[in-house]
Amino acid sequence: MKTFNLFILLTLLIGVSSFAQTDQTYYSKTINDIQFADYRAYKNTNFADSLLNHYPSRSSVNFPDSSEASRDIKVVNTWREFRDNFLASVNFDEFDFEKRKCSIFFTLHFDQEGQLKHVLFNWLNGLEFPEMTEHFATFTSEYDFSGFPQGADWSQCGTITLNRNDLKKAQTELASK
Repeated sequence: MKTFNLFILLTLLIGVSSFAQTDQTYYSKTINDIQFADYRAYKNTNFADSLLNHYPSRSSVNFPDSSEASRDIKVVNTWREFRDNFLASVNFDEFDFEKRKCSIFFTLHFDQEGQLKHVLFNWLNGLEFPEMTEHFATFTSEYDFSGFPQGADWSQCGTITLNRNDLKKAQTELASK
């Protein structure tokens, strides 16, 4: 009887512990009045859709003080600078990459004054990378996005791929400027 009760108790403990492990907590934090969250934190909700309704894609927005062409030039140039500066900010030696490459997909949401309000992101390929997530959120919260167009609520999505070789190249190029 004691063996049977011990077996039941062990079965319950294993079942409860494996159930608890399936309930993951995803990154969600506010830094400098900007909400950062892993897309998966809002799984089975309409939060991402409601953000897109409030902050439509830049190609769906008319900015009062710029043409479509000048808007696109501003976005491309500022986006390139953001990506290059982010890559150069990564100290490769501080991060333990599981693979040679990893990518982060994200959407930036700006208000009419050009202030970043929300960033939803996801490491592609399911990469669990808390140190890099924290670095990405801190860097992005402090970045000057004033080169982007203003005058409307809008969003821009993108992907940054971190490649061991590209990181060292970006750091070297930025240091030489």
